[in-house]
Amino acid sequence: MSMFNMFDSKSLVRMASDGNLTDLKFTLSKYNFTCSYINSFKDNNNNNLLHLATQCENAEMVKYLLNIGVSHIALNKFNKSPWDLAVMIRNKEVINEYVTFMGKKSCDHLSELSCLRKDNLALKESLAIEQKLNKDNSVRINLLGNAHIELNSLRKKNTELVEENTALRVSLKRSRDDNEELQQSNKKLKLSVQTLMESTKKK
Repeated sequence: MSMFNMFDSKSLVRMASDGNLTDLKFTLSKYNFTCSYINSFKDNNNNNLLHLATQCENAEMVKYLLNIGVSHIALNKFNKSPWDLAVMIRNKEVINEYVTFMGKKSCDHLSELSCLRKDNLALKESLAIEQKLNKDNSVRINLLGNAHIELNSLRKKNTELVEENTALRVSLKRSRDDNEELQQSNKKLKLSVQTLMESTKKK
């Protein structure tokens, strides 16, 4: 803001009071002031630039100042806003600029509200989908949990069957060994019987 020090802030106030839109536009554009800084330019009665433009009934300047963000609700020393002054002065062109601006603001707000409602609806739909997915995932998790329990049970049974099968194989091997011993004993018995019979015949 130091570049503006060469001017007294009263210069801008005077331009607005005189309805000198050309110089006002040039100065504000040249120094690229922020909206809050522009709103700080006031006269001794705490009138901002929009108060002053309204008082001199310069509709074009009113439109310009509204569009760059000069406050239309700021109160002066007499507790009056620029809009209050416009209503008091009853200049149709000036009032029309305010009405157009405020109507545009209302439309913008309605548009924003509509967008918010759409966003809210989209969020609700997303939430519903997410809740459904969570529910489906919960069901899957339960199914997986049950499947895991069943799998563990099957593994346990399989282990038991393997142990039982091993025991049966051992028992079968023993039976086979016992059978072979019986066969050997049977052969020996037959041989003994045969020998005995032959011995009997010789006598």
